Amino acid sequence: MAARYSQYIKLTHFIGDLLILNVANLFANYLKFKNFDIFESPKHYYIILINVIWLILILVNRPYQISRVTQVIKVIRSQAYLIGLHFLFISSFYFFANKLGYSKEYILTFYSLLLMLSVISKTVFVVVVRRFRRRGFNFKKIVIVGYSKLSRELGTFINEHPEYGYKIMGYFGNESNGEELSGGFSDVKQYVLDQQVDEIYCCVPVADHTITSQLVDFGEENLISVKLITDFREFSFKRMELERYGDFSVINITSSPLDDLTNKAVKRIFDIAVSFVVVFFILSWLTPLLALIIKIESKGTVFFKQSRTGLRNKTFTCYKYRTMTNGQENKPGTVTKFGEIMRRLGIDELPQFYNVLIGDMSVVGPRPHMLEHTEEYKNLAQKFMARHSIKPGITGLAQARGYKGEIKSQSFMKNRVVLDRFYIENWSLFFDIKIMLLTISEILFEKQIKQS
Repeated sequence: MAARYSQYIKLTHFIGDLLILNVANLFANYLKFKNFDIFESPKHYYIILINVIWLILILVNRPYQISRVTQVIKVIRSQAYLIGLHFLFISSFYFFANKLGYSKEYILTFYSLLLMLSVISKTVFVVVVRRFRRRGFNFKKIVIVGYSKLSRELGTFINEHPEYGYKIMGYFGNESNGEELSGGFSDVKQYVLDQQVDEIYCCVPVADHTITSQLVDFGEENLISVKLITDFREFSFKRMELERYGDFSVINITSSPLDDLTNKAVKRIFDIAVSFVVVFFILSWLTPLLALIIKIESKGTVFFKQSRTGLRNKTFTCYKYRTMTNGQENKPGTVTKFGEIMRRLGIDELPQFYNVLIGDMSVVGPRPHMLEHTEEYKNLAQKFMARHSIKPGITGLAQARGYKGEIKSQSFMKNRVVLDRFYIENWSLFFDIKIMLLTISEILFEKQIKQS
């Protein structure tokens, strides 16, 4: 079995990453100092530092737990996350690094090179390995136990993707009409040993509990992987989580990354940091200036306050700069000229950073709706209320993709809900940062989905 597929792919990733880490440092040193003398004192301390931190992060994060079907983008995202953590640790040692003669420009150059080289190397590595497998090398032998429509569809998928490096040796079951069967349930074990099969796939519930349990024990005794096939394609966009209730295993299909307390804390810390900067360093001087213009153009208050639906359907007061002459945001034809400018640039939403700071909202999340709209939309869009499982945001994935403004069609609302749910089920800190950057781009280039 070892002759057919490599046992050293993880080791290749590990050595390759260490090589790229030090090559990036070498060229960053050349760009800064016009030489390759990275081992001269005291620069060698920096080499030790970046390598030791990298090794620690690898041990903690285990980034090389990659399956054969893992997409390239996921491999790159995992690597970018590791580089981001490394950057944070090195930045914390900045004063130490500065004593070695390094500057902020050097560190930024180093990480830019590291990210660029990592993206290129991971992409090339995955592409080369998959082309190698497509040609019949580096494959694993598998059998599928339990003959059904589901197992046949899995077999079709595997046969259509030879780049994943799987070879189906046969199907096993007791179905009388199974023309493709290589044998019955009782024949599996001997066949697996004779053909040196690497993995056994059990189709649940065709392969009943007794058979599956026997095959799991057999796999453990013979160092053969056993995997269960279940049909959760209806929930394919969701993040599933296996939970243990004593001796019972329960699959939570409504699990979200933000159910985890650590992720909640990370998102909240990020929200506080961003909103603190905006409120105290931007709004502190911008608000008096905007207030003067708003007051000169029309009578009324500077701020517009409105009840919106928040986390777990609770009501909160949402703040905006007033953009209408009468202070009523739901009456057409009363938007002031300056209010129109603020709306187009998203400036009217800036007071919501105060909502973020006090905990009513998040920087990124599904946009909050007026109370009456919540009641209306939940009957129009399926699973609309799932949006309220997290805090609403100043911007969200839907808005970053151009789904913003007044809702005039049911399809427009449904697409917003789909994007909001996708965000909830796939949250990460980098996803938040990406959405913020997309939002800025959307504002600058005025991208907006047209409603029919």
